[in-house]
Amino acid sequence: MRGPCLARQGHDRSRAPHCLLDTALAGTFVLVWGSGYLATKIGLQYAAPFTFLTLRYAFGVLCLVAIVAAVRPAFRDRAASSFTFPWLGC
Repeated sequence: MRGPCLARQGHDRSRAPHCLLDTALAGTFVLVWGSGYLATKIGLQYAAPFTFLTLRYAFGVLCLVAIVAAVRPAFRDRAASSFTFPWLGC
């Protein structure tokens, strides 16, 4: 069974750039995720565990804020979601 990018690539050439982007994003994710262990091993030699975790989460928040500022997603109405989320356990 071939994936959607491979199945369509021969028939629809307009889909090929999206497949390349998908592959590049997946490779970047794997590289960043996989390097987390090495970064933690090295980082704990120079900082206490709680300090290292605080810096790690602060860096993650800064990255997410930058992404949200760049993409500017449309958020849903807060009044409707404030009643729905407690019932869903979110």
